[in-house]
Amino acid sequence: MTNLTSALKSYVRMQTYKLQGAHLTGTGSVAALERRLCDHYGLRHALCVSSATTGLLGLALALELHEFDFVTTPYTYGASLASWLLLRNRPIFADIDPRTLGLDPKSIRHRITPRTRAILAVDIFGIPSDTLALRKLADKYGIWYIADAAQSFGAKRDNLPASALADALVVSFTTGKPLCVGEGGAVLTNRSDIYEKLIWWTQHPRRQRRDLGLTLDNEFALNGRIHPWAASEAGRLFDSALNRIAAHQKACFEIICALNESGMTEPIHFNLGL
Repeated sequence: MTNLTSALKSYVRMQTYKLQGAHLTGTGSVAALERRLCDHYGLRHALCVSSATTGLLGLALALELHEFDFVTTPYTYGASLASWLLLRNRPIFADIDPRTLGLDPKSIRHRITPRTRAILAVDIFGIPSDTLALRKLADKYGIWYIADAAQSFGAKRDNLPASALADALVVSFTTGKPLCVGEGGAVLTNRSDIYEKLIWWTQHPRRQRRDLGLTLDNEFALNGRIHPWAASEAGRLFDSALNRIAAHQKACFEIICALNESGMTEPIHFNLGL
């Protein structure tokens, strides 16, 4: 019994050490979850963070958004805007699409000024924003397109994962989200410059040195990294969450079809090109 107890203690210490290493350096379960996210969204970089709100703050720091204007939706939870307001950026509210409740791309055009540095779209209630139109707008005016996709993990529009064409998007793993592990989030991007600045602003110096090769690291970075247990749970639940989402979507579309066929409601055209 003594030998068994000793062996169990050694095993627990070893697993704890592995989690601690993943916590600081972004290896182990953290790296595994980031690879899964990259594969799912078809993007080059994923960075796990402590929450979607932290991810949005990290993006504001990485993009040097300070005392500028950004066009966004008036119909969202306050945390979507909180971190950008903290840096004294000013939200300019555009109209929402009555079908999706997200930003109306046509309205955005009339809100952009020389002080505008970004579009911040929100996939409210998990309904994907029009990422194709938003991408074209951002490119036309030379501004950033950032997406709060905290609620839309597993959703698609035009055969693309929700908000996949943004310069960067954030997802959430907290209570009420499709992939829930208590708390956590991630930022995804195709841009290496954004990814590297996010590492600099949100991660532990050990990960900075591992990923960026810096001899001088940033000890003043935010403690924005994900807890390794949350990353491990998110990896374990990843596929089952997607399966649940697919089943829920199927049931919702069946209800929409039944309502349309009943003739008792106005026609609902809501497949978003799926």
